[in-house]
Amino acid sequence: MKEDAGWKTKRYKIATIYGSPRKDGNTAILMDQFLKGVEEREDYPEAEVEVEIKKILVSNLDISPCR
Repeated sequence: MKEDAGWKTKRYKIATIYGSPRKDGNTAILMDQFLKGVEEREDYPEAEVEVEIKKILVSNLDISPCR
């Protein structure tokens, strides 16, 4: 969370990591529902809230073992 000096806007950054090889599997459905709830929430105690969300799909990354 980062608060701007002189402003009442708070910024939250959320990174979600999908570790399942199934892109549309149960894990992805659960994480998407969680993020939907975060985005739609309107009862933040602060006056203004900005939420930045980044989704990381491990199955899309080219990860090689150590040599």
